[in-house]
Amino acid sequence: MHAEKLKIFRGWLGEPQTDGDKAYTKEELDYLSLVGAIANVKRSIDEPKKEKDFERRVKQLISQRRHTSAPVTSRIEKEFLTLIHQLRSTKPKPMSWRKVQEYIKKRHYKTFGVSTMIKAYKAEYGEDAG
Repeated sequence: MHAEKLKIFRGWLGEPQTDGDKAYTKEELDYLSLVGAIANVKRSIDEPKKEKDFERRVKQLISQRRHTSAPVTSRIEKEFLTLIHQLRSTKPKPMSWRKVQEYIKKRHYKTFGVSTMIKAYKAEYGEDAG
């Protein structure tokens, strides 16, 4: 908005500004340019075209966010997914999700939520992680 005010103010400085018989001072021009800038910004916000552009940009940002994974999930995928798979697939009795969580916490000093591990496991192996 400051740039808009300066643009209006500089445009008015080059031409004589009068209202009937009265000439405006620089302070009055400064104030009038501020009011004009506020009106221009409000008008640009109120235009429906701007609202549609804004909604389109919000949708694009939301769709981009969905494609990125959380840092915890990516750490699980990089470092611990094979270990989780080994612990979960041991025969005859596989470890439960809570036991896997405790094992990683005790041996590797990392803490993950069980639901986060299940989501990462399902995404990689596609098995029923119940």
